[in-house]
Amino acid sequence: MEQNNKAILPQSAGTEGIVIDYKRVLSTALRNWWVAVISLAITLSIAWAVNRYSVRLYQVTASIILKETEETSSGELVYKNVLSDPYRNYLNELYILKSAPLIQSVLEDLNFGSSFYREGTIRISEIYNYPVYVKVLSRDVDFATFQFTIIDDNTFEMRRFESEVGVEPATFKFGDTVTYKNIRLVTAVRDPNALPAYHGVPHNYVYRDPRLLTDAYVSKLSVDWAQEGSGVIYLGVTGPVPTKEIDFVNGLIKKYQDHDLEKKNTTAARTVEFIRTQLKDIADSLSQVENVLERFKKQNKVTDLGAEAQRLYEKVETLELQLGELSLRSNYQQYLIDYINQNSNLDQVIAPTAMGITDEGFDGINHGVGKIRNGREGNREPGET
Repeated sequence: MEQNNKAILPQSAGTEGIVIDYKRVLSTALRNWWVAVISLAITLSIAWAVNRYSVRLYQVTASIILKETEETSSGELVYKNVLSDPYRNYLNELYILKSAPLIQSVLEDLNFGSSFYREGTIRISEIYNYPVYVKVLSRDVDFATFQFTIIDDNTFEMRRFESEVGVEPATFKFGDTVTYKNIRLVTAVRDPNALPAYHGVPHNYVYRDPRLLTDAYVSKLSVDWAQEGSGVIYLGVTGPVPTKEIDFVNGLIKKYQDHDLEKKNTTAARTVEFIRTQLKDIADSLSQVENVLERFKKQNKVTDLGAEAQRLYEKVETLELQLGELSLRSNYQQYLIDYINQNSNLDQVIAPTAMGITDEGFDGINHGVGKIRNGREGNREPGET
């Protein structure tokens, strides 16, 4: 028994490692060549299907310059002017750009709620530059879909899907306000030269209220500083249609600029109105003083008042200045009372320093206005404005 076992063991059993019989492996592979061919064919087919039908995503980036790190007086005139914005926290600009109301207004302006799709054999792709513009006028409709077919250069057809019942196909003319499936909309030809290529080809039309799209765009929009301490913001968004994402980024930048300009104009207009009121009061006071002085001269026939009269005049002038300052403070206090009673948005309050009031008693108001504005913007979540 022991002798037979020794005959079975290979001669190299006493050496370290494993000895591979390459000829035997090659012979086995050649006999089963069809397994390798089938595996390679399946792998290439899967790779082709993934590359052919997977949705390609494109990244679009842009940058916004808010301020220079070493700004001159010209920059301070734009960004740090007490008449337009005495307290501005640039760290809050990231949250303003990602605020839901701002992005929703961009989607409404670009009419992103209306979309056309081409239905293929396996997947459905969006047609962003569709030659027809559709604007939904109904305010109580959040979602709607139907088939849209361009018949000729003047008419189009709207048809329900096969799974829907109760709505018959209808034909309308471009430019008319129509109602179909309880949704009211208006159409217009965007590119007449491209219409013939779409004649008789049905496409899927989908309407989503911009409110339903806002959260998705807030999530996929990336906003960050170029680097710590810089005044440049990088914007980035990724999507399957690059031209659509480019339009969104451009629309967001324009809407952000309009929002910033509107805020400055509102604050400056209120400041100018307050100054105009003060100038009117001062003009009335000067007119009264001038009338009193003229009457005094006529009654006393005196042009040289003498040293004592000059001293009294200078004293009266000092008292007049003090009276003017006290009147300005009183008017500003009354302005604060009226503004607080009539408005809840306290970030537009005019700071005392903008009115030339430098009394230490108003320092708390100056700091309070700054904290209100910085707190209102600093505590803002990405979905708020």
